[in-house]
Amino acid sequence: MKQLMRKRFAALLGVLTLCGSFVVQGQEGYPLEGTWSGERQVNGKDSRVLLSLTLQRDQSVIGFVIENGKRQPLQNVQLRPESWTVSFTLEGGYQVEGKIENLGSFSERKIVGKWSQGSDNGNFAVKMN
Repeated sequence: MKQLMRKRFAALLGVLTLCGSFVVQGQEGYPLEGTWSGERQVNGKDSRVLLSLTLQRDQSVIGFVIENGKRQPLQNVQLRPESWTVSFTLEGGYQVEGKIENLGSFSERKIVGKWSQGSDNGNFAVKMN
């Protein structure tokens, strides 16, 4: 009887350990840190965008955008965990507001939203590389 209970406990412990490792793997890392690539829609056409974000020791986020061969540093990067939304600005008044989608999946994580610069605006979507 004791041996059967030990086997069941060991099996249950193994299953819980395996399930726990999948949860930890999906949630690993700061949700913005890394490189992202995608498009910004400008005048009805897609413009390729590369976004790089790094978490600093003081918990601030720095990074840059490369678009059309031009690299621009990010300013005022804000993550709002209560809604998993993110915003940042670039020189010249280019602003992005987006929502992090598929947060639990590293390979399918996206930032989807809108960009604006003065009266110009459009869609913005990047996927974690």
